Amino acid sequence: MLALAQHPRGLTLAELSRSIDLAPSTVHRLLQTLQMNRFVRESSHGLWQVGVASFEIGSAFFVARDWVGDLHPALVELASLGETSNLGSLDGSEVIFIGQVECQEVMRMVAPLGSRAPAWASGVGKALLATLSPEQRRQVLPADLGPAITPTTLTTHEALEADLAAAKARGYVIDLEERNPGLRCVAAPVFDEFGQASVAISLSGPAARMTDDRLDALGMAVARLAYENTQTLGGQWPQDWVHPAKDG
Repeated sequence: MLALAQHPRGLTLAELSRSIDLAPSTVHRLLQTLQMNRFVRESSHGLWQVGVASFEIGSAFFVARDWVGDLHPALVELASLGETSNLGSLDGSEVIFIGQVECQEVMRMVAPLGSRAPAWASGVGKALLATLSPEQRRQVLPADLGPAITPTTLTTHEALEADLAAAKARGYVIDLEERNPGLRCVAAPVFDEFGQASVAISLSGPAARMTDDRLDALGMAVARLAYENTQTLGGQWPQDWVHPAKDG
């Protein structure tokens, strides 16, 4: 099935046999069984292709996907690095926090589930904004991003665009105390099967621990988990986002 899925136009019996290293007679018997259940089909040109039942099962997987539940293990793994992990989704110009695993440190970031923040002043929010086109961002964001919430808040669209471009080039977003003084964050989006992002994951903590020297390691950890979960959940990693594994 995987071999056929990688060749949408189909494979001949001989090609399929070579690709999975099985005798043609064995492959033909397997194909006949799969064909009876509509998992594969044979075209008029003698090419074997993925059948409609495979599509139905794949569609059921995507319908049943639960971002909060499916990404909870990733949040647990991130929190083991010593900072609070978060899951957020974009709602207009705001990000809403829909999942969280707190770290065990006395001084830690806590965002009540359901709480909101301006997307352009949040690590999770900026990660999701970075997946949109400039035109889409203009549609969801206010014309004026000011006034500044903290001294490091991005208050112009030009500054935000430059920040998001840098994030895509490194693979993760950095929030340098842009909403809460003393609180830093690194975040990355998780993409669906269309290469779009409904959610992003992050690590947040006090600037005293999330120092400049530590930010890159934490950011790459978030980016790698975002990439791995994109793959596991059947998503497509866009070409304009750096591939974490290439630099890892």
